[in-house]
Parts: sequence; structure tokens; C-alpha cells
Amino acid sequence: MSSPNRTAMLLLAFLFASLSAFAADYPEPKQGSWVAHDFRFHTGEVFPV
Repeated sequence: MSSPNRTAMLLLAFLFASLSAFAADYPEPKQGSWVAHDFRFHTGEVFPV
């Protein structure tokens, strides 16, 4: 396969693969609360609750 044809085929393959991501049905976001109890940073600091 020549270089321009290969480039065009790769571009079309990427286009078709990326279009499928737009068709996905993502769940509706929900608002809520979450508490991280006893959270520690890698430096050893503790996040106050």
C-alpha cells in the first residue's frame, strides 16, 4: 500500500472508531456527598474531617 493510501485508511479508521464514542449512552450525573474518613496524603499529612 502506498503512503497516501495508508494515511487515508488510518485516518478513516480513526474517524470511525472515534465516532462510536459519541454514540455511547452515559448515565445522568447525580449529585451527592461522599466523605473520605482517615484520609492520609503520601507525605503523612492527615485531612481533617
